[in-house]
Order: sequence, then structure tokens, then C-alpha cells
Amino acid sequence: MEAAGEQHPVYLGVWTNWSRGPVMGMTLTITRSNANLLIAFVAFYVAFVGRRFWRIFCFACHSIVSSRSGRPREGTYHQHQLVMRNAETATSGVVALIQVLWAWRTTKGRPVGLLVITLALATLCSVTSIVASGFSSRLSSLPGDEVLIRGRRCGFIAETRENLDSYASVYSPYISKMFVNAANYAQECYGKNQSGLLGCNTFVKKSLPFTVDTNATCPFDPALCKSQTGNIRLDTGLLDSHDDIGLNAKPENRVLWRKTLHCAPLVTEGYKSEHNQSIDGKTPKPMVRYHYGKWAALSPDSRDNYTYEYVNDPLWEYNISAPDASYNLYSTAAYSDGDELVPSTGGYQIEGTLAPVGFTPIPELRSVYPQADIAILFLSSNNMPYMRPTNDPWYSATTPFRTLSHMDYNTTSQITYLQDEPSSPLGCVEQRQFCTPRRKAADGTSPLCTPLVGIFDIPYVTEPLIPGEDDPDFEPGELNYFKWFYNLWITPQDTINHAISFLHATALQSRFSISRNTQGPLPDNQWQLEVQHLFSTLLSSIQQAFVHAANVPEVPGLDEFIIGPGSDQSDNLCLNQKIRSNAYASFSFFGLLFISILGLVIIVVSYCLEPIAGCFHRRGKYNSYAYYEWVSNSTFQLQRLAHQGVGAGEWSGATDDIPITRAGDRLAVLDLKEDGGLTELRCVGGEMDEKIDLNGRTLTHASTLVADGGNKSRKGLREKILEVGKNGSVEDEFYVSPSSTIKVEARERV
Repeated sequence: MEAAGEQHPVYLGVWTNWSRGPVMGMTLTITRSNANLLIAFVAFYVAFVGRRFWRIFCFACHSIVSSRSGRPREGTYHQHQLVMRNAETATSGVVALIQVLWAWRTTKGRPVGLLVITLALATLCSVTSIVASGFSSRLSSLPGDEVLIRGRRCGFIAETRENLDSYASVYSPYISKMFVNAANYAQECYGKNQSGLLGCNTFVKKSLPFTVDTNATCPFDPALCKSQTGNIRLDTGLLDSHDDIGLNAKPENRVLWRKTLHCAPLVTEGYKSEHNQSIDGKTPKPMVRYHYGKWAALSPDSRDNYTYEYVNDPLWEYNISAPDASYNLYSTAAYSDGDELVPSTGGYQIEGTLAPVGFTPIPELRSVYPQADIAILFLSSNNMPYMRPTNDPWYSATTPFRTLSHMDYNTTSQITYLQDEPSSPLGCVEQRQFCTPRRKAADGTSPLCTPLVGIFDIPYVTEPLIPGEDDPDFEPGELNYFKWFYNLWITPQDTINHAISFLHATALQSRFSISRNTQGPLPDNQWQLEVQHLFSTLLSSIQQAFVHAANVPEVPGLDEFIIGPGSDQSDNLCLNQKIRSNAYASFSFFGLLFISILGLVIIVVSYCLEPIAGCFHRRGKYNSYAYYEWVSNSTFQLQRLAHQGVGAGEWSGATDDIPITRAGDRLAVLDLKEDGGLTELRCVGGEMDEKIDLNGRTLTHASTLVADGGNKSRKGLREKILEVGKNGSVEDEFYVSPSSTIKVEARERV
């Protein structure tokens, strides 16, 4: 079952979240409205189970402390038994026990040990029931807000230029939008100054972790770097395809991966040349060329010996009112492919021949990392001055330009500065690494990994990780899982060159401090902040690529760039991409089952306990006194005993839940007597009450027996006679022996 979310359809039902294992990971995902109903029902159910568990506790406690001999016991014992028999909830039991203890507080020598112990246990039951009801809602928070995408279109976007019109009108705008989204997400959700205004609650990890070394060595030949220290290296470490990307899979089918980026500003002296060039027959302009490798030009027979060229006279075109003063950011790259470096992938078909658009780097760029992808970023400030001298090695601007002042305000004049280099180069090295946790390295503990290599080197070094079909350890699911992961990773979202190709100068953080076509002050490490943001953009684009692969957005014309799953195993991966969503609620299905089954057992036991005890009693296998005391201490049986004690009614069902009398039997009523400001309650009347008219006195014979002189035996008991006035009130009372003449005479007179 599936439901349409804000952006992606979500699977509704039971699934396994392998983050918590095959049992604890059983998860139920439902809509938020249904979740509210389920939470309320679970809370009610847990509270009801708590009540039934309390009844089991009461029965056990009552039976354990029940007197086996039937000998008379103190009042606290009997009141304890009454509480255990009649308290419906643990809370009411706690209150009743406290009241009993309070009532006996002034009695010396009172045996209250049993009451205190039971009160402690009852309090524990009450607190446990309350806490369990409150925490039942955490069944939803235990799995978190992770849900499964149930995409209707599955596949990854592959770059192809067979149809340049479709490439320009469909593919490029789509990838450009993806990079813009990734850059915005990195701006909001990565780093220390994240604002989170765009919402950072879609991916299973808000941001992928990485370490930053801002004092790294030169990644190239030492002669190429402006500094041998103070460079930057970023490293994700080994990330898990399940934990970090959200590709839900068993531990043995997961992939560990790693990405590094090592950058340094490059020197230009000795690697640039100047010349004049006329464009469209206009006056020749000075140009500067940078020589870090041969550039593959847009001509099949031309490979000029330079990497990049840029105009060298933007200084004379400065205009503070220019509407588009900004940076120009250009990137070119070469990718490691086995033992060779090839220009950036793609290119255009010109007269049937593929012309790559990249460069072949000079050996100095490969001296440290022979198997790596190399990108050079060229930064130009065009006609934009800097408000302050900038010592950042990439943004370097220390050449004085003009003095600016504002005519409308009484402000001091400000000297502005120009970028020292027409186009400042920044060299970067990218590497990747794959590991499989299913197989171990030589040490027997670490996962088996490839070396750090370039993106196209991966197929050459992964053979030891994934056994072939002839290998007894071959696992089709693992192979397809790895292929799926690799194909998504080599999409354009992974390379810094592609990021710059689509984002251009919008990838720069310095643009946020541009005002009136003038660059505001920049810190000396601005270039390192830019690299960190670019790295964050690449990581967020990878997160985005996996989510979109599970449910490719509906874009007209995009189908020709989609490569779908190549097998059932790959198709299954499309159904196992996790995201986070607040529109749905996920419950621990194991927790629901555990609570349901355990609660059902407690409920059944609580209702069957007494009938089973009665059955054992009838078979002579259960203590008779304990059972009879439990039965007689119930509310209805206590009522029977009270009336039966005054001879009111003829009762049956002394061991049933509810005893009954004969039809028409009248029971006793209460006689209230005030004595010294205290009110005493006595049972009087009943069907044996007799009104006696003796010598003008109206007497009522009550069948209550009163002990004479504390004698509790039947011998010496007296019957009470009440004198009733005309208004029905008791005016006097006296006692006679059961064989008293007045009693016999009165009965005869009536």
C-alpha cells in the first residue's frame, strides 16, 4: 500500500528497518491521523491491562497472606484483605491502604507491617501502570520518522548527448536545478552556521559527516602550490550506504564508501602567457593563458597547449552602476581511468567525431596522486573592485584601484582594490573508495576496501570485493546492490567539475557580501570556506540523487535519460530507499505485537484466575479457607454476611459472585444513634422485626445478638429490645435473654 507524500509516495504497512535488526526493526507506517487514533487506543489498552494485572496481584497477595487455620486475626489483617479484594485499580488500592494506616495511627501495638509492604507494592504497580500508559506513545518515536519511498518510477539519470536538443532543453535544466537545490540545502543544513529555514528533515541523515584539515600539505608538485602548508583536505571517512544514505539493506548487503577532496591555490608564474586576440574583427584585447595541461578545444584537429584563457583588461570597463558585476567561475577536469587521465566526460559530436571538453594535466599535477581526478577552478572578479585589500590566496586583491565615496552621505573616501590575477587558479584532487563489510581485509577485522582512486578507476579495483558468478561465495543481490550504488555515484552529482559547470559563480559564498557591485571584506581563509561549501554541496547532491532514483520526478522528456533497474534485485532497491517524513508515523511493530500479546495474556489470566481457583477448590487441590475468604470478602458477599448476621433474609449462593435472597425477603435498614456527638450505625429491623404493644409501650424486637460482658460464645448472648415512640424514633432500649418472657408474651400478643 502506498500514500502520496508532499514530494514522494510513501509505503504504508509493515516493513523491516534494518537499522534495528530483523525483529526489533519490524515497523508499521501509517498516516498521521490514524497514528493519533492508534496512540490513543494503545494508551487505553495499556491502562486496561494495568487494571487487570492489579487484579492478579490482589488475588495472589490475598491468597498468600490468607490465614490457613481460620483463627481470629487482628483488624488490620481483615481490612488489608478487604482492600485487596475490592480495590478496582492500583491507585484506589494505594489510597485505601493509606486510609487504613491513617485510621490505625493512634493505636498502640498495631500490626501494620503487612499494610506497609502491600502499600509499597501497590504504589509500584500504580506508578508502573501510569508510566506504561504515558510511554506507550513512544512506540511511534522508537523507530523515528523514517519511512520507505514507494516510487512509481525508478532509475538513475545518465548523461548522454546523442540528442543535443534534449540535452540542452531537458537534461541540463534538470541537473542544474538539482545542483541549485543541493547548494541551497548545503547552505541551510551543513556547517556550523546552518539556519534550517528550508527544512533539513528529508534525508535519513541531515548532513553527511566529514573532517576538515585546514593545514594540509600540497596535493601536487611542491612547485605548483602557493604554500606547502595551510591547504585544505576534506574526508568523509567510511560512510554506510544504509545508515548515511538510507538504502535499507541487511548488513551483509551494504556498501561502505568514502570521498576525499584535497585543494590548494596554484602559482601562476611560469604557468601563464599573454597575447592579444581580436574577436569578431574588433580591436585586439590582451588575453592571458594558463598552462596546466593541454585543453581539448571544440575542434577535432585542434589541441592548443593551454588550459584556460581569459581577457586581461576588465579594469578599464569598471562601472559602479553596472547591473551584472560579479565573479566568473570556470572549471575544467581530467578523470583517472586506469593508467591514464582522460579529459572530462561528455563532449560534443562535431562532424561525427567526439571532441572531449577537458584537459590533459601536466605531470606535476599527478606527482602526489597518480590515481585521482583533477579539477582546476579559475576565479575572475571581472570589473568588480574590493572594498578592502584581500590576502586570501585565491581571492588575492591587493592592487589599489580607485577611491570611492558616496555623494549623498558625509562619509570618508574608501580606496578599493583589484584582483591581482585576471583568473586565479585553484587545483583540487578528488578520490573515492569502496568497501564491503561482508568480506574482511587481511587483518580479519576491517572491511575489505579498494584503494583511494578516481571515479573511473573503481571498476578496475572492485573485483576482489565482489566475487564472480563462478565463486561459491557469489551473491547476486550483493552484486546488483553494488552496481546500483556505483551507477548512482558516478552521476554528475559527485564531481566538483560538474557542480561548477552548472552552478558557476552561484557556488561562491563570497557573493553574499557583494554590495553595489563591490566586494565587501573577505577573511584570509575565504577560499577554504568556499571549498567546504562545494564539498557539502557534492555530499547533499549525492543524498538527493539516491532519493530521486527511487522516485524519479515527472519531467517531460526526461525518460530518455533514465536508466532503470537491470534486475529484480536492483528493482527491490528502489523499494527500500528511506527518507524522513513528519506527515506519517512509524511504530515499532514488534512493540505493538509484544504489548498486544502480553496484554492479552494478562487479561485472559485475570479473568480466568478465579474460575480456575474455584475449579481447583472443588477438586480439593486449593486451600479452602483462602478461597472462601476471597469469595466472602467481595462487596456482595460482605453485604450478605451483614444482613445474614442480623437474621435478615434467607440467602443462597454463599460462594458465588453475587448471592441472592428469596423473592420478597426484606433486608435490614440502618439505625442511626447519636451518642456523645458520635453517630453509631446499627442494623435493625428486617423481616423478623416485631412491633409489640405492651402496657401502652410500643416495642420493637430486633434480632441483633449482643455479647454479655465480652463473652463471645453463644452462651450469655442477649437480644435487644427497642422502644419506639409515636414518631418512629427510638426512645429507649433494653436487653433480654433469648428466652425472655416479655419476648414470648409480646409475640403471643401480636
